[in-house]
Amino acid sequence: MRIDATNYRNLALHRPAWHSSSYDYNLTAQLVTDGIKETAVPRWISTSTSAEGVLDKNDRELILDGNWVSGVDLPGPNAWVQVELAGGASPLEIDRIDIDGSLKSPSDEPEIWACSVSGSDDGAGWEPLGHMEGMARPSGDVRPSIRFAAPAATAFTASPSPIRARSHGA
Repeated sequence: MRIDATNYRNLALHRPAWHSSSYDYNLTAQLVTDGIKETAVPRWISTSTSAEGVLDKNDRELILDGNWVSGVDLPGPNAWVQVELAGGASPLEIDRIDIDGSLKSPSDEPEIWACSVSGSDDGAGWEPLGHMEGMARPSGDVRPSIRFAAPAATAFTASPSPIRARSHGA
C-alpha cells in the first residue's frame, strides 16, 4: 500500500466498510466500496414545517414521495413548508410545484385558500416564484399546480406563509 499521486485508487473497493452514522440511509459506507469516482457532494433533502421545524430523517421526504397515504400536517391558518434541495454540482431547475392537500375546518362552509411559493439561494433572502388561490372542493381537497413565470434554480423553495385558508363567509 503506497500513496500514488497520479492514479486514482479506491482503497475500500470490494472490501467491507463500516460507518457510525450518516445524514440519510442512502449515504452509507458501502458507497465507498462500489468504485464510483464521483467528486461532487451527493444530493440530499431537508424539509422544515411551521409546526415541527426541521423534520426527522425518516419524515423529510414524505412531502415529496408521491404517495397519497403519506403526508405532513400543517395546522393553523398560516402554515408553511420549506424544502432544501442541497448537494449536487448545481441547484435543480424547477418550473412549478404541484400540491395535493386537504383543508380541514370546523365550519361546513367551503374554504378559500391561497398559496405563495418563494425561492432562496441561502434560506434568508426570498424571491417570489409563483402564487395561486382558489376555493377547496366540498371534500376539502386542494390540488393546485403553481407554475412559475420562469424556471427557478434555487436551493430553497418555500414561503413565509404559503397556505392560508379561511371560511367562505369570513
